[in-house]
Amino acid sequence: MTVRTTLACLAALALALTGCAPKWVVLSAEDLCRSWRHQTVSKGDKLTQGTAAIAEGNNKARPEWGCVEGQDKAKDAPADPWAPEVAKAKT
Repeated sequence: MTVRTTLACLAALALALTGCAPKWVVLSAEDLCRSWRHQTVSKGDKLTQGTAAIAEGNNKARPEWGCVEGQDKAKDAPADPWAPEVAKAKT
């Protein structure tokens, strides 16, 4: 092993042992869209322009991640089996 490889391995080991290693989480689009909710503002809310721009940017980015625009569900979300219209279709 070269010195560079050895140092890289030691650095990776140190990172892993300290808890700073990246932790990967896999989410479905449905889980993401439910947890990363569409942000709304009511008349009584007082926002700075910066905060409003962040909320608008988040809302505009959600469709790129697979969310239905303005809703807290995925574009390809399966039908809710407990929804009244689905329950009627099954009977």
